[in-house]
Amino acid sequence: DAIVSKNLNGVIRSWNKGAEKLWGYAAEEVIGKSIMIVIPPDPADEETLVLESVRRGEKIDHFETVRRRKDGTLVEISLTVSPLLDKAGIVIGASKIARDITERKRAEQALAEGERQQRALYQLADQLHRAQSLDDVYTAALDAILSALRCDRAAISLFDDDGVMRFAGWRGLSDGYRKAV
Repeated sequence: DAIVSKNLNGVIRSWNKGAEKLWGYAAEEVIGKSIMIVIPPDPADEETLVLESVRRGEKIDHFETVRRRKDGTLVEISLTVSPLLDKAGIVIGASKIARDITERKRAEQALAEGERQQRALYQLADQLHRAQSLDDVYTAALDAILSALRCDRAAISLFDDDGVMRFAGWRGLSDGYRKAV
């Protein structure tokens, strides 16, 4: 795990080997610099909210967010932030533990994609079972194609008796495109 401490102004005070591995910066490159070095511009206001919580003495558990490595690539992390207290119990900074969750997120996305595709296939099978005409079959197939492939245009073309390929069904294609094809 990457373990980093910072003061209440977001200045990095410590940076362990896990942080070096996760973000690609050596400790001597970042200690004394703003934690913003690893925060992409998009969720930059997150750091303000984190510091406000820390100032109130609150702990943040397993907050999922994105951070930027030295090479510019983004990494999805789970972040736990705890306030650092001095001997008098006054909050003087924050300790952050970050864990790379990129692979877990990819696996979750792959599972969700597989589920979405299976749902499209189930709907296709159901629509085919209920089809009463060839047009119903084309409609079911086009619905499945659009859903499974996440596209906004699809077509089914078949050869007619004269060997000419013609559109049997389509979605999202203009009249001009169909005539040209």
